[in-house]
Amino acid sequence: MTYPPPPFMPERAPKTTTAAVVLLWVMLGIGACGSLSFPVFGYLVEAWTDDGLQPGLGTAIGVIAAALILWSALRGVFAVRIKRRRRSARIGAIVLEATGLAFTVLAWFWTTALIGPVTRTVATDSGMETTTSNGLDPTSLMVSLPGIVPSILITVFLSQQDSKRWCDR
Repeated sequence: MTYPPPPFMPERAPKTTTAAVVLLWVMLGIGACGSLSFPVFGYLVEAWTDDGLQPGLGTAIGVIAAALILWSALRGVFAVRIKRRRRSARIGAIVLEATGLAFTVLAWFWTTALIGPVTRTVATDSGMETTTSNGLDPTSLMVSLPGIVPSILITVFLSQQDSKRWCDR
């Protein structure tokens, strides 16, 4: 007695490609939360530190929040299209993440190295002591790491040969 052939099983995406897609979705969530909270916190920080908004800062905060929303939406589009094996989505995601990394490094350099002194206040035995120094602020780097590390991983995962093969069909 002969049995019919087993049903066709579609090929599964490589683990690195799946990991990159999952990271794209995670970054979409982080970006959506950040872009929705950025106007609120940007306004509050500026109002608290400078006794009011600088002229045009409200518009700048709105534009940055809109750009973050667009960036997050593109991550979702690329995640869906990569699972559908689209070569252009893989390349687009690599370019998007590399551009995001460049902007992050540029912003980090701009705000810490170029703008000026970093002020730190620490508690000592004799009370609070404030020091000012010129140099890189490690706090801003630590705040940027949750966005930098997944972007690097997405770029590396999607650049591997298995991901290329998957998306080239």
